[in-house]
Amino acid sequence: MIRKILFSLCLFFYSSFALAEQKIVILDIEKVLSSSLAAKHASETIKKRLDTYQLEINKKSDELKIEQEELISQTNILTQEVLQEKQASFIGKLKSLEKEVQVKKKELDGLYVKAIAEIEKSIDTIVKELSEKEDYNIVMAKSEVIHFRNVTDISSQVLGVLNKRLKKVNVEI
Repeated sequence: MIRKILFSLCLFFYSSFALAEQKIVILDIEKVLSSSLAAKHASETIKKRLDTYQLEINKKSDELKIEQEELISQTNILTQEVLQEKQASFIGKLKSLEKEVQVKKKELDGLYVKAIAEIEKSIDTIVKELSEKEDYNIVMAKSEVIHFRNVTDISSQVLGVLNKRLKKVNVEI
């Protein structure tokens, strides 16, 4: 029993000593992503495309509202058969517009994911280079660390290199 306790204590002190010798740094990935020139460029480009899509959708939606009002006003004039045909046509146009909205949303989401993936790939490369250059043993995401003391935050350094290397990302389909 005493041997187990002594072994555990030795292991604890050895591991504490070994960790003390390690160069551990943290990186605030969210901060780097949100502050980078590339992410800002991607967001602006996607926002412009969203605005264009929104104008197109609004125009089509307004046209459908007018068509709906005309259909309502003709309810008493048209025969039941003609009215049902026009209603079916209107519902088809409405569903088509809804599908178009979903397709465009999916497209914009895909563009954003693609842009962020490219930025994250660059961040990964930069972190690896800095780790080799500065002899960091462990780079941890700040969001994954519960408590840290006397640990270097390399976020500003990574952001500086990222902004020099990657000012824009391709956000085309």
